[in-house]
Amino acid sequence: MGICHIVGAGPGEISFLPEKGDLIIAADGGYDSLMSAGIKPDWAVGDFDSISGSKAPETENVVVFPSEKDYTDSALAAQLGEREGYKYFIFHCCTGGDLDHTLANISELYSMGKRGLRAVMRDGNNCLCAVKNGKIEFTERAHGKISIFSLSESSERVNLRGLKYGLQNYRMTSDYALGVRNEFTGIAASVSVGEGALLLHTAFENIMSFSDYFTDCRV
Repeated sequence: MGICHIVGAGPGEISFLPEKGDLIIAADGGYDSLMSAGIKPDWAVGDFDSISGSKAPETENVVVFPSEKDYTDSALAAQLGEREGYKYFIFHCCTGGDLDHTLANISELYSMGKRGLRAVMRDGNNCLCAVKNGKIEFTERAHGKISIFSLSESSERVNLRGLKYGLQNYRMTSDYALGVRNEFTGIAASVSVGEGALLLHTAFENIMSFSDYFTDCRV
């Protein structure tokens, strides 16, 4: 099984081509972006208040929700992908628009990690992902900056290895942004947390170096 690509209504260009086994889900206005890129989604989900014409597309596999609902359109798209059996997700065009939706999408990364799913959110050259009670490794090909934040109130036994600024068994808290603008050094690196959840921000191409984040999955 491949990757579930979820395309939101935020700014940005579609820079991927679906491959065999992938699932493409348009979250509301993401349908416009996909169609402009010449990619027909497998599903379209949402209340469709941000799509051109403000009405659901007239195509098959459309799930319409009321505007007053408990989940964002991108979260509903992720739930659909999970029901379809997918474990690996990439969110596109889900940042850079309304700040509240960007924060909600970051929250969704955390929620998906708690459910045992692997998800990243890309926006241009940026990549966000969450790790809970676990570890992410990078090969020596990773480069540039990496920032690490605690999503939980406190994250215990945080270890940063192979980065310019290392930590060992550190207690990282959500009210102190100690992890901003660390750097890769050209050697293998890792970020781990014993108990808690971390949010990582790095360049998207570095996900190619995640050795155990998209395990057994093409990226």
